[in-house]
Amino acid sequence: MAELHAIRLGVIRTLAEWPQVKRLRISSDSKPALGFLKGEVRSRREEVRGLVKAILEHDPDATLRFVWVKGHQSGRHRPAYVNRQVDEMARIAAQQAREALKGSL
Repeated sequence: MAELHAIRLGVIRTLAEWPQVKRLRISSDSKPALGFLKGEVRSRREEVRGLVKAILEHDPDATLRFVWVKGHQSGRHRPAYVNRQVDEMARIAAQQAREALKGSL
């Protein structure tokens, strides 16, 4: 779930900052999240289905490409650094979602 929140936030921020961008490559180490987004797996949870729909329909003119990357790599090479950054974004997005839910109860 956190990964989907992070992906949604990344899509929103990228397209807001660079509206001329119409092709996004979304890399993730979360096979479940990618399976939902590619339509390979359907979740029973309404919240997951809503997040997937929000991501896929955010900008009808944008093409989203989903790519799996190996996660939790060590070292200083680029994929390891990017994965750590995305994991942190996922953690923050999940925390913000929990706080938003608390405020709405």
